Amino acid sequence: MCCRSLPIATKRRRFADYHLSLSSRKAISIALPLFFISGFAALLYQVIWQRMLSLFSGVDVYSVTVIVAAFMGGLGCGSLYGGHVADRRSARDLLRLFSFCELAIAFFALGSKWLYYDLLYLQLNRLGNSPVIMTGVLFLSLLWPTFFMGMSLPLLSKALTRDVQAAPGTIGGLYGINTLGAACGAFISAWILVRLLGFEPTIKIGVALNSLCALVAILMAQRLPMTNLAPSVAPSHQFSPGDYGVSGEPLHKTSSFALPAWLTIYGLSGFIALSLEMVWFRLVAVMAKMAAFTFANLLTLYLLGLAAGTFVGILLARRSKNPAFAFLILQGGIPLYAGLSISWLVSSLGRSPMLEGIWSYLNMDENFDFWAALLALVNDPFRLNHFSPEVQTFATNLFVLYFLIPLFIIVPPTLMMGISFPFLQKVVQTDTFALGRRVGWLQTANILGCTLGTVLTSWLFFKFIGTAGTLKVLTLFGVVFILLAFCARPFKHSAYRILFASVVGFICVVALMAPGRSLLWSKLHGTTPDKIIVGEDGSGLCLLKADGRTPERTLLYVDGVNHSSLPYGRIHTFLGALPALLHPNPKEIAVIGLGSGDTAFSIGCREETTEITCFEVVAPQISILRELDQRKTYAALRSLLRDGRIKLDLTDGRLAIMQANKKYDIIEADALFPYSTYSGNLYSLEHFFLLRNRLKPGGMAVTWAPTMRTVRTFAKVFPHVLIFHFGPILVGSNEPIEFNLSRIWALLDTPFTRSYFEESGIDLETVKWHFTHSGISSITPAFNRSRLLDINTDLFPKDEYLLP
Repeated sequence: MCCRSLPIATKRRRFADYHLSLSSRKAISIALPLFFISGFAALLYQVIWQRMLSLFSGVDVYSVTVIVAAFMGGLGCGSLYGGHVADRRSARDLLRLFSFCELAIAFFALGSKWLYYDLLYLQLNRLGNSPVIMTGVLFLSLLWPTFFMGMSLPLLSKALTRDVQAAPGTIGGLYGINTLGAACGAFISAWILVRLLGFEPTIKIGVALNSLCALVAILMAQRLPMTNLAPSVAPSHQFSPGDYGVSGEPLHKTSSFALPAWLTIYGLSGFIALSLEMVWFRLVAVMAKMAAFTFANLLTLYLLGLAAGTFVGILLARRSKNPAFAFLILQGGIPLYAGLSISWLVSSLGRSPMLEGIWSYLNMDENFDFWAALLALVNDPFRLNHFSPEVQTFATNLFVLYFLIPLFIIVPPTLMMGISFPFLQKVVQTDTFALGRRVGWLQTANILGCTLGTVLTSWLFFKFIGTAGTLKVLTLFGVVFILLAFCARPFKHSAYRILFASVVGFICVVALMAPGRSLLWSKLHGTTPDKIIVGEDGSGLCLLKADGRTPERTLLYVDGVNHSSLPYGRIHTFLGALPALLHPNPKEIAVIGLGSGDTAFSIGCREETTEITCFEVVAPQISILRELDQRKTYAALRSLLRDGRIKLDLTDGRLAIMQANKKYDIIEADALFPYSTYSGNLYSLEHFFLLRNRLKPGGMAVTWAPTMRTVRTFAKVFPHVLIFHFGPILVGSNEPIEFNLSRIWALLDTPFTRSYFEESGIDLETVKWHFTHSGISSITPAFNRSRLLDINTDLFPKDEYLLP
């Protein structure tokens, strides 16, 4: 029909629709970069806020899990409310609300350092003594920002969707671009911003980004037409169950499920996704030796896969005639691939020539080459040829472990997660009247599943069935989605039924054939199952491994890092005996870190000592030491386990000392390697001030000094410092420290101390050798400490992030 012959009303309607469509395209082209920036800022905050809150609540498994659950809980509440609001407002109002959300997040972020660090940690830290109160504080403190973050997707989805046909593309595009921004935020925050600037300046960058989003969104709202891009309902409208698809009727012509069923399915999807993320993180952390960048790399790859998959899914969903079936098949493929990829990796280690270098790396017993290689890879990646061949080889292996292996394990399943998202939106979004609420409900269901996955995997699965058992269970969940796919599209032909039964059987075989605990962890530590003892729970993985070069020696690994060894008599013996022999009367002692128990054992060498409190955050260490004691005779270990003076407290040592307000004669930090996650908490200026304030008169604080920055930070706090170059080891006090070798020899010759060491198989001459061969330097109150500027602080842990 010729355009001229159309009725005037039809022409006007088409003209208005054309301009409305043009307006929506412009709005989307502006909104996508805004939502990218919003996702970028959100991940900056998550990284920093989680770190600040860990000072208040600790870094034990309960506290870390609660922080993650609180963050997700706020997002879920925001998604639910955002969907409720979205269906009752015009597009212009929704953009204004989005602008308000970004401003609310920015204002909160501006004061977040004061709230989380200055108030909760410094002033109200004793609230963390009660798990119930601590949980409530964490949820309330995170509710404001995460609530407004959660509102964003439903608001923009409703504001920018023209019609139901465009819903999968619009909602998927928003979700994908926000996830891509989050991926960039995770990577740039860890590798650049936090590393070079610290926490406070990075927060201010996030505030600026949120403020920019708010400003552009409010300007964009003014240019939108008064007409809604998609129909809404009046605020007074009373929704019926049919408006949301909860009346029991199928939502899509190809689906036999109603909305409640899809919410449950998407919740299960979230449960599997977060549980798999935790399994992947544990595996990669052990292989990459748990450095500060490990989680950032994993999260970046996870989110990149999710974002890329979403964009691919938008293109595929347009042509899909059965989106419900496609969604369920993709969800079934996620745990199946996870089980297959990890099984292949474990079976190939030690056998495949392609992974020969990685096998040698995993079999490494010392950490210093690893540290040098990590420094080279982080600080000078384009000039590796200037380093020694050993460092070059380690750096190459680190690149494989940090990027290539996680790429192989994580990206394909997260691509499937992302691809499935637009398919789900195509199934669920059958009209625009309830579009916002359906987006909110779906996101809330998924977030609830994620939260449940975090809690159950951390507190139950890792503890009772381990990482290997958790992988088997998650792989079996693929069967659930395959069966649901069969229900969504029942095939009458027998060949299809046989195919479905074969797929179900294949998934079961993959789950049953996945590596068991001993095989999994022995391969990832470069050895065989008969040479290890393993213990794990949500707090971490501990493993004892027979030394391949010295059969009588046993090495202790925590999250893949070699911490110490048995029998005792090496550096940790000196680390423990040193302050005990320097102090005139060491009655009450605190030791942060158990390890093999060498430090805690050696520090108890004085008869005057009545109490040794040893704080350890990775609980399985004590259980594997007890198992080793039953298998192999180490006299010193047996003495340690039976010493009534030693009290083991499975909690965050720094937090426990902060909350208890108890004073000690000696506080020893048998600390982490400086590149390890959370190691900055034990090498910071504030931590050393805490130790200084918890010392009795004449008390001593002791720490390993792996870097010169640690020495400067320690010297900034203590007026009297002795530096023992063997280690090096730092001893600090508020009063002068007397170092008299004659007195130390006399103490070693006392009946108690002599028998304490000799009956435990430690040669006194070995102990003396450490004293006589360690050069000593001292720092007095006269030293000008104003020159000590390059130091570690709680809010700028430079050594942890390998800042040169």
